[in-house]
Amino acid sequence: PPAPPRGPAGSGGKGQGRGAGEGPFVYRPATPWFAAAINPTLKQLTPPWFDALVDHWTGRDDVPPFYAINIAASFAVAMLLLAYLRLFVPSRWIRLLLVAAGMAQCHAPTRFVYFYPVNVEPLFLACFVAALLVIERTRGESPWRAMPLLVTLVFAGTLCRESMLLAPVMFIAAHRPLAVWRARPSMVAVLALPLLAWVGATIVTRLIAVPSNDYQWWTEPLAMIRTKPVFTWLLAWFFAFGPATIAIIAIGWRRVRQFLSTRPHLVVGLVATGALAYAGGTDTERILGWCAPIVYVLAGVAIEQERRLLGRLPLLCAVLAVTQAV
Repeated sequence: PPAPPRGPAGSGGKGQGRGAGEGPFVYRPATPWFAAAINPTLKQLTPPWFDALVDHWTGRDDVPPFYAINIAASFAVAMLLLAYLRLFVPSRWIRLLLVAAGMAQCHAPTRFVYFYPVNVEPLFLACFVAALLVIERTRGESPWRAMPLLVTLVFAGTLCRESMLLAPVMFIAAHRPLAVWRARPSMVAVLALPLLAWVGATIVTRLIAVPSNDYQWWTEPLAMIRTKPVFTWLLAWFFAFGPATIAIIAIGWRRVRQFLSTRPHLVVGLVATGALAYAGGTDTERILGWCAPIVYVLAGVAIEQERRLLGRLPLLCAVLAVTQAV
């Protein structure tokens, strides 16, 4: 349900005054919190017939605040992706093309929210892409410079979804902890602060939520590892980003490999997201979409490197465009 119900009053105190719902979804409270907070205001601003129309259309009650939050968050994701690409891709038109490709994904927040308005991922993705921006802008500098904003983003993003763990892991990889240990051993502890923010937010979600089912976090991954074919996971990369994107990265692989050698945290992000997509559930393409900022950066780097080659092969570009659209 859009607003998690209260725990049962007659259950020996367990769950009383705490959010109850099916795990693991009950551990992702940020979007429902915001929706509950703005719902009274939205009801005053919108006519009753509009609320009834939306409820009838979606088959759910009180979904307008979820639409408001998730559409705004989807816009923020697109703008943050544009800002992130600007750090790597000089051409404005290529950046716009890549953002358009990201928005066009069927599982991207800009489209998926209209099929599933109570989705919690738009806010998570906004926090995650903002964290990537902070990591890149402070890479090669003192880790302290990233701390205030990054810790805040990690804590808030974890309240949206526990997968925000990707950000502190990538931050640690970006600052090369072994090199930091050799230079200043005391600074290694600083690298762990975003990770501690994730742990703290995770503990908060466990304290305020009560799963209504017998949820164990390892059950789904074990089931996926046993049953999901590898070719399903391989094909999902093409469904998630389009054959054209994968082909362009392959064409400019030498430049892409050189680029990744200077940014190991992007490799860590790709590998970690790929592992989560394989073991995290049946929505393989949707989970792979979390690394869309990294994939489109690689595509932008490859396009910049191979612009002359692609310009001399208009038929190839036309075929790539058609397959991407399909």
